[in-house]
Amino acid sequence: MAHANTVYINSNEYDCYEYMYDVVSTLNGDFEPIPKAIETFFGQKLSIRDESGKLKSALKLINLGKDTNNYKISDNYSSYSYLNYIAVMCWLDMAIDRTPSSISHLSVGLEALAAITLSDKALQDERTFAKEMGVQLSKIILSNQKKSTCVDVHPNVR
Repeated sequence: MAHANTVYINSNEYDCYEYMYDVVSTLNGDFEPIPKAIETFFGQKLSIRDESGKLKSALKLINLGKDTNNYKISDNYSSYSYLNYIAVMCWLDMAIDRTPSSISHLSVGLEALAAITLSDKALQDERTFAKEMGVQLSKIILSNQKKSTCVDVHPNVR
């Protein structure tokens, strides 16, 4: 993520997300901390943490020429710290690199992370994690595909 206008907590300050970084470091070793502030796709400078250092539960994003809405963000999409870290970083990357409408679509997927269950081995080995995630994400996508089927407005026209 590391964009020019991303602001991080000072290294000598306590970061309430250290527990996430420990898990990410164990599985991956390559991570950066959750930022304190970002600059969004449309140049909006946005503080993403509250006074206690936790993520704000909703962030007001400007969708230039369209609207300004609150977009939900969470540090607790699933029961796994690694998934929560990835989810937060994906959310922030979307806010930085794309329009806010992308975050609306992403939010639906992030909510589905609550259904993920991982073995103890997956939480110790990144390859096993990737395999288990791949299988479960495929199932989630297939099960939600039925929910998003388009309604045929003209059923008799072929």
